[in-house]
Amino acid sequence: MKAFGWLVLAALALGAWYYLLGGGAQLEKYAAESDAAKMSAFVSAFEAENAGRFVSFTDPDYGFTVKYPIGFAADSEPVNGARLSATAMISENLFEIINVMAYDRPFSSFADDGSAAIEGFSLSNRRQIEIGGRAAVMFDSTGVTPLGGGGMYGTLALVDCAYANGTRYVLGVAGAVSAPLSEDLRMMEYVTYSVTC
Repeated sequence: MKAFGWLVLAALALGAWYYLLGGGAQLEKYAAESDAAKMSAFVSAFEAENAGRFVSFTDPDYGFTVKYPIGFAADSEPVNGARLSATAMISENLFEIINVMAYDRPFSSFADDGSAAIEGFSLSNRRQIEIGGRAAVMFDSTGVTPLGGGGMYGTLALVDCAYANGTRYVLGVAGAVSAPLSEDLRMMEYVTYSVTC
């Protein structure tokens, strides 16, 4: 019976720590730090495995930098908000696509965006993350190839960025691969996490 009493006291003490002394915030901070540590470890490991296989693009107007694979056909002429479009056509119906868009809108206008689709892609698995020390929202995405071929899978990240003068903007980083190339989703994740702004 004494052991049960001590167990109840321990549970009450833990509850008090969690609710009254900020234990919940400490646990959330630990979880965020753990996610950041995992992301950092992933980026380091991927870079070590793929040294020399990526080039960096720095936007002359917005100042952000992102990496994309050597061999992708890249276009950095701004079109419809896209600052960089990079594509690899593996075969007639197999594509890998990276699009980086800039939006002169506040991050808060995207952060609570409940839309289920963007530019023909369905979005799911919304999560708050950090990319390069900046607040971001990431989604998984599904859609079809640009020429109406098979399915595509990828991610969309919206990152809270700022110009050199401090004015904020949102950077959208979308990467998608044709379904048979799903092993390259890891590469698309690396492209997303390579962003600095």
